[in-house]
Amino acid sequence: MKTYRRINLVLVGAVFMALSVTIVLGADVHWTGMGDGVNWGDPENWTSDPLLPGSNDDVFHFTFDTIQLDVDPLTPVEIASFTFQALPLAE
Repeated sequence: MKTYRRINLVLVGAVFMALSVTIVLGADVHWTGMGDGVNWGDPENWTSDPLLPGSNDDVFHFTFDTIQLDVDPLTPVEIASFTFQALPLAE
């Protein structure tokens, strides 16, 4: 009887893990321009380096830098939000 209970618990646990949903939380990702300083697809330009901003991320761009979307037109870029604000020029 004990062997059957142990097997049942293992099976129930395995099924639960297989059916569980992974929740992915987004992050605030900021443009740093520390890579090539231009291309969206350069992970070193983002605080999320080595990753590019993803579909759950809130993206912030607080510089005068221009970002080129150097991505495959057949692969959309998805982010949760994009906030742009140019910083004032230093006097």
